Amino acid sequence: MRLLTVIAGIIVATSVACLGSALAAPVETIDLAKALRLATRNSPELEIMQQRIVQAQAKRQQALALVKPTLGVQAQYSHHDEHLELDFSKYIPAGLGVDPGEPISLQERNQFALYGKLSVPIFRGPAYPLISAAKKGIRVAQLQQLRSRQDYLYQIARLYLGTLMRGELLVTLADKVTLDHQLLKLEEARVKAGDSPRLSVLRAKFSLAQSQQRLADEEIAKAASHEQLAILLGITNDFKLVMPVLKSSETKESKIPGAARADLAAVDTAIEAAIAQKKSVWWSFAPELTADGLLRWDSQKGFSERNYHADLMVTFRLPLYDAGLRYSKLKTARAQLATRRSQKAALSRKIQREIIQSRAELKAAKKIRSIAEQALALAKAAASDGKLAYTQQTISQSDLLDINHRLLSAQLGLIKSDFRIRFAHLALDHRRGNFER
Repeated sequence: MRLLTVIAGIIVATSVACLGSALAAPVETIDLAKALRLATRNSPELEIMQQRIVQAQAKRQQALALVKPTLGVQAQYSHHDEHLELDFSKYIPAGLGVDPGEPISLQERNQFALYGKLSVPIFRGPAYPLISAAKKGIRVAQLQQLRSRQDYLYQIARLYLGTLMRGELLVTLADKVTLDHQLLKLEEARVKAGDSPRLSVLRAKFSLAQSQQRLADEEIAKAASHEQLAILLGITNDFKLVMPVLKSSETKESKIPGAARADLAAVDTAIEAAIAQKKSVWWSFAPELTADGLLRWDSQKGFSERNYHADLMVTFRLPLYDAGLRYSKLKTARAQLATRRSQKAALSRKIQREIIQSRAELKAAKKIRSIAEQALALAKAAASDGKLAYTQQTISQSDLLDINHRLLSAQLGLIKSDFRIRFAHLALDHRRGNFER
């Protein structure tokens, strides 16, 4: 008896704890704008694009280093097997009365030296176009990140709308299953009374099975899309979605289709970078001018009276022959420029085709929605007349259920057509480059 009391206490405590946690974690409402913000913060794909910008900035620093001074320090230690010195007393006769002085040490067994070198590029022709190309490379990476962000958020928005659409379809499909149940019971009663053939019951069961299967499919699809959205948004608690306000895509567009597209702007900038690369190769045929300052300290003086020495050198370098390396680089730069221009032409055509297709899809969606509205209006009128006729006993209950069945089908069609317009507007904005610009 005591064991049962303990188990009951545990069950009650667990139930209270679960109830408390449920009450402590209210369902969060997330609109489309908030969903897009959360998706941006929880996207590893966008982080990859951000690192590409960092890489492009690093390349710019590397290009700038070509025209900046460089400073280096070098320490040197040398050990020799013998000590060398120059003693003039061995070569001057003693009777001349000339003081030969102290022997001059030419090489100590252990020597130390310290070098400091400052190199200042005065003129380096290839470096300046490279710097310009590197700056444009940063802009290309930024535009590519923007387009990738738009692509990613477009997929999030489609998933958001798809989840909402399945939620609305579930409500209507559940009503349809309920209506099919009523129709099946009615047909079974009519068959039992001998007023209807057995085939009508089979037909009603088949319709009910189809409706139940469709309801189950939509429930699974909605749960899956809801979980996918939670993963992409980084949400662990339960949440509900809000139907966004439909914004018209019929805005005034530039004469060039897709002119606002970030990927098209990225290709334009890449063409400018390729031109700068080509100029850099041309400048490699020009001479270069560099100034070098050298400060040297040596533990061995030698013939000098000081241990340190300072030198200044100006170097004029004229490249004459490099086994055709510059010509091959020039050929590569020309091919890269031609490739970028071809990519722009191909992308422009693709954008034009996509925008034309999106406009056609939007036009078709509006046409279908107009037809669905007319069908729903007719179904509502038929349902109203059928209800009146049923009260006057001019039609059977089976006929009334069939009319209501058509009404639910018309509601399903209107829901789908309404979301089809939303998807079409979304696609058109994205293909124009205006989605979350």
